[in-house]
Amino acid sequence: MEEKYKFKNREEYIKALDSTLPDKFIKERDIGKKEKHRYIPSAIQQAVADDLFHYWNVTKEDYNNIVNELICTVSLTYVPGYPGATELYCTGSASKPIQMKSNSKATDFPANKIINALEYGLPSARSVAINNAFGTIGNIFGRNLARKLNKDENVPDDFTIRKHAKDKSVSVKKENKKPEPENKPKIDTPF
Repeated sequence: MEEKYKFKNREEYIKALDSTLPDKFIKERDIGKKEKHRYIPSAIQQAVADDLFHYWNVTKEDYNNIVNELICTVSLTYVPGYPGATELYCTGSASKPIQMKSNSKATDFPANKIINALEYGLPSARSVAINNAFGTIGNIFGRNLARKLNKDENVPDDFTIRKHAKDKSVSVKKENKKPEPENKPKIDTPF
């Protein structure tokens, strides 16, 4: 049986990783103090992973708790979708508060833990940890979605950071420190 690959070579694969998803797949949630967090939902990230990788899997999961927080760390193993690609891995972590009865303090844990709190908390922490692992791989998974370049940083003249808005990069010049947009080609994705 002949194996089929999404990409002809590593260069095509890297181009896809550096692309961005259309804005309709990027969601936003309120995180308080009039601030918003932009993210790519896990179902979308996993659909993209299914498309870009020859295969991927969660190969390790660790759970811990600190007071009333549940912490999950996952390791993902994946093989990029081009011939001759080697197996790679990445990790991601997340934490979720363990639900407790109303007006409980952290020191009331575990006595005031809601009986089925872990039934909801474990899958949620795992899902966010997987999202965070995917987010380390490339822009298509949201790697630079929430990053802001600090113009006061001491960066090389040719430094660029890819941005998700309108698929453009921003270059920072030391002398005037004003961003200059660069046009980047749009890569077709399955979405």
